[in-house]
Amino acid sequence: MPPILFVIVTYFAIILSTQIKSTEATDFWSVPDVFSSCTIQFITGGCSQVIDSEELLRSDIRTNNPYTPTISDLIPGWDLSKTRYSSDHLFPNSHLLSDLTRKRKSLSANTVVTFVNQKCGKENMHKYSGSQRLLFWRIVLSHENPDFIFNHVYFYSRRLFPKCFLTSIFLDFDYDMPNHLGMYFCESLISLELTALNEISQTWKNYHTNLQKQIVVMSDRMFTRSLKANCGGSLLTYALPIHYHACGLLVIAKKYNFTLTQSFPGISPRRHAGNVNFFVASNNYSLYNWICRVHGKEISTYGVEFMKFAFAIITPKPSTMEGFETLYAPFDSVTWGLLISSCIALLLVMSLQSEMDSPIELVKSVWNKIYWIVSTLLVESDGIGLISTRKTVVLFPWLICWYFCCMLISNFYQGEVYSSLTKISIPALPRTMHDLIDSGIPIITHSEMGAQRNNSESYLSNLEYQIELILDAFEEQGAAAKYLVKLMKRISHVSALNDVYLLHISRNISFSTELYDHHGKIVETAGSIAIVDHEEEVEKMADHIELFDNKSITRNYEDINLRYVLYSTITRNNIFQLVHYALGQFQQAGISQRWKALLEMRVLHFEADFLLGTSNSRYFRKKRENAKSDVVFNEAQAVSVGAIEYLVVGCTVLSVLAGMAFAIEIRDTIAAVMRNSWFSVSRRILKVLTEWRKYIGRVKCKCGSCKLERYRAFHESKNG
Repeated sequence: MPPILFVIVTYFAIILSTQIKSTEATDFWSVPDVFSSCTIQFITGGCSQVIDSEELLRSDIRTNNPYTPTISDLIPGWDLSKTRYSSDHLFPNSHLLSDLTRKRKSLSANTVVTFVNQKCGKENMHKYSGSQRLLFWRIVLSHENPDFIFNHVYFYSRRLFPKCFLTSIFLDFDYDMPNHLGMYFCESLISLELTALNEISQTWKNYHTNLQKQIVVMSDRMFTRSLKANCGGSLLTYALPIHYHACGLLVIAKKYNFTLTQSFPGISPRRHAGNVNFFVASNNYSLYNWICRVHGKEISTYGVEFMKFAFAIITPKPSTMEGFETLYAPFDSVTWGLLISSCIALLLVMSLQSEMDSPIELVKSVWNKIYWIVSTLLVESDGIGLISTRKTVVLFPWLICWYFCCMLISNFYQGEVYSSLTKISIPALPRTMHDLIDSGIPIITHSEMGAQRNNSESYLSNLEYQIELILDAFEEQGAAAKYLVKLMKRISHVSALNDVYLLHISRNISFSTELYDHHGKIVETAGSIAIVDHEEEVEKMADHIELFDNKSITRNYEDINLRYVLYSTITRNNIFQLVHYALGQFQQAGISQRWKALLEMRVLHFEADFLLGTSNSRYFRKKRENAKSDVVFNEAQAVSVGAIEYLVVGCTVLSVLAGMAFAIEIRDTIAAVMRNSWFSVSRRILKVLTEWRKYIGRVKCKCGSCKLERYRAFHESKNG
């Protein structure tokens, strides 16, 4: 059959044929007779007893084939020692041994599989026969381009599936059941009757080209979430969140009519073709991410993101004031001094206005006045006590001034008490990263990445990885390097593989439950704890903690000055230019950021409903209005002097008038008090002077009688 006619028949067969049953496509034990003659060549490792399974065999193939060996046509006398896949070239100290396996009944009679083994001969091949046979069956069933099979077996076979094609099916080597992926125009699958491997390769090229005769190849990692229309504006629509670049891909796919996902009956999981992957740039970025042909990706200049690190401190909310502290806390010492002085002055004024002279009655009157003052301040009195204790009515300006002052003081006092009971006072916290490192507050980070180290992958936190890159770039260990080393020692990496783990971490922090870092060390969360990560992750965790409303959050005060670059990559295929251009338009127009914010809100809405059983309207109202904190009531706001300026002036005028009237009213009382005081002091002085005069007289009298007796005694002794 001519090649052109064969291609035409193949296309018509694809369109008109019915879809084969999933059981037929997934049956490993009925190998279709699609090969009549072929040679499959790959290199394995040693004769270790542990390599007795297909999975270990695939791992062994990946390890020993770093340059991706190919499947070639049967070439008689092909000398493997002269190729770049030779074990002599890969391992100079090893010897090349090849062996032809026995013909399997389940395989074609003309099929030959060649294993190039490095350390053991044909006498040990029976150890691998079962695993090799299963692997070969999967290769046959894959309907894959033979030039690409081992590219995917070699590199990350447990994480990446083989190249998936817009018009074909494929089989994933890492699952017991094959996983298919097709497009709209390729849902019907047929088995091709081919006679040689070269015909398969040629048919594949014709079978996997678009109308422009370009090879259509689009692959990506497994995507288990269904890409539905969840990029809309309604938060009430339940849909799993996706990356905001995926929303752009959905729009592009809808406009240009190509499919991103497709699944077959009975086949799981669902596959996704056409996503934007993100890679962190590093010094070995090109070496480990671009040298291998498996990726087939290219950097999108519109997808470069610069991520900044930030820190937030989570602190317990202060408890409300209790007992007597609530009463004296609202005012400072100066205010309390003025208030007490005014009360004492008022008490003296009222006592002077009283006409009671008895000490007992005076004390009773003072206690009554104290009770009246306190009750007036607490808005529990109507002022009758002030009038009833006097025979004459107090002047009207004085009474108005006093009640006006009582009104202001009582309102201010009650407002300050309310503010003290409701406000959140944040304790003294570190304001800079240097202060945070020197403090005893635990520091955690949760985002992580797979870092390539010496051709192997290990998981590190984003912060640790960036610090290591910076330290590797330092030639001298200066102050900056010591600062980073100190920060590295203070970090506790609490792994959060996905949003579910992040929710558990947030819940533990909110309820002061201990955490465990990746070393198994306990991280205390009872007191204050700091979160250091890139801004998006810090905000995400802060939002989660605010949902529980058990602790206070203080964002960072400064820029940490740590950043990393995030590159986005797109599979190189016939729609690369279209995707690249469209994503750039979405990015420049700000639509991508809108999608990003909307998806974050949808995540919070779902998590709030899942965790709290409510939509948490207060929290989402604050987020919708882009407020940094809750609404504060007017009673808790500071009093503005300008708002009461005219009231203060009026109060001052009334106070002056009341003071003048009070002085006029009590002038007789003041004169009587001064006169009585002068008379009392005069009488006391006269009494003291009189007592001193009497005392001096007695002293003089005693001194004179002593002299007379001595004179008499002297003369008597002389006469005698």
